[in-house]
Amino acid sequence: AAATAQTDNDVEVVVTMPPALPVWPVWGGVACWALRLAGLEGAARRMEDFTGGLVRPMALMDDDGEDLFLLLAHHRHSFWPFDPIRALSAALLPEGFPAHPHRGFCTLTYVIDGGMRHRDSYGVEQAYGAGAVQWLVAGRGILHEEMWLTPELGVNGGGGGGAAPGRGQELLQLWVNLP
Repeated sequence: AAATAQTDNDVEVVVTMPPALPVWPVWGGVACWALRLAGLEGAARRMEDFTGGLVRPMALMDDDGEDLFLLLAHHRHSFWPFDPIRALSAALLPEGFPAHPHRGFCTLTYVIDGGMRHRDSYGVEQAYGAGAVQWLVAGRGILHEEMWLTPELGVNGGGGGGAAPGRGQELLQLWVNLP
């Protein structure tokens, strides 16, 4: 999707948004897609502000279009306790990223709103919230999980910005491949 904006100098700037994947809640992301397909960009943006439900992965390239081994992901999600579709969605798609291995890259996560709970196979467990930054260097042999702080999970300690669970979740995550 492309958006056009006027600057203070009357210069028209076109910003191309990367494609968005519909998750958490899936119905919110699908509704945003449908509104965009119908040409209702303003309604789609209002829906996205209200429900979240999208993640936008953005590969960062140099001037020649070469992959710089970087990926930036922008997450916006919501978890309403009384969402009638949420239980079915959670059964098919966990509300976060269950235990999984990594190898050969690091991530830098900045939480804008909401929070996450991180646990790993070494016994480290931490909740972090709005304003917090997590730096993770992924080696071999360790499993970790990151689950959204939803009202059901509560807060289990840890630092950063209050780590309060809630409806709105927004974060930026930079992935850097290690040589």
